[in-house]
Amino acid sequence: MFHILNPFPDLLNYSLFAPIFLRLALSYVFFSFATSIFKKNPENINSPTASEEIGVRWKIWGIAEFVLALAFFFGFGVQIASMISAFYAFVLFFFHTQVTIPQKETRLFYLLLLFVSLSLLVSGAGVLAIDWPL
Repeated sequence: MFHILNPFPDLLNYSLFAPIFLRLALSYVFFSFATSIFKKNPENINSPTASEEIGVRWKIWGIAEFVLALAFFFGFGVQIASMISAFYAFVLFFFHTQVTIPQKETRLFYLLLLFVSLSLLVSGAGVLAIDWPL
């Protein structure tokens, strides 16, 4: 039998719970993105582009981000949701200055979002997820 040199080998028993933390982090990120779209700041209402920022296009975008947040939170369709969020993070990472969105984050943030999404795409939803039986 071969042994792994690990300072905390008993923690490897809980490795199936690691995707849950990634799912909850992505859920929080997309929920905060969605709420930032629906939040009406006083400085945005008086701006000349306020009608565009609070328009139907942004409401649909906010609802889509809220649905992604719910999918990650409950673990339903995580690989599909992570594929969508990986594409979202990829576009925002490479075209950060050309894309106009209500929330502006750094490129490093979108890179981390991309890698967490790809990690969930490969590893799956974890143990506490709503899965469809095959």
